[in-house]
Amino acid sequence: MTSAGSEAENTSPLVFLDRYILVVTPLQPFVDWVRKVEVDQDELEEGDAPFDLEAAQQDFVSTYLVPTFPGIEMTVAWVRQNFDLIFEHELASMYTAEALWPENRTFEMMEEWFDLVLLESPLDIVNAPLVAEG
Repeated sequence: MTSAGSEAENTSPLVFLDRYILVVTPLQPFVDWVRKVEVDQDELEEGDAPFDLEAAQQDFVSTYLVPTFPGIEMTVAWVRQNFDLIFEHELASMYTAEALWPENRTFEMMEEWFDLVLLESPLDIVNAPLVAEG
């Protein structure tokens, strides 16, 4: 692909970011939880289609930059130790009221509710500084 007049695309170096990418894709138990909340909160209006797996996997896939360590096993251990931060973000993407969230969340539960995939070292091909918002 070429682009006329785009100097940055032609001179941009490939830069390895010192992170892994964690891709979090909803699975059926997450969808079931959303559906239960929809019913319990009487959110479905007549004619509304209930939340389904196809919509969840199309519109609610999340990516997170996570630390790298010598050996992927240590990164997996970090994700296991910090799973609730990610789990809470996923729940909040649907309902911010924590009272609606499941209690006693575990990493095993997160693995049942979401497909978790670690991708190695993203390449930054944009010739501009990264900007962190938060």
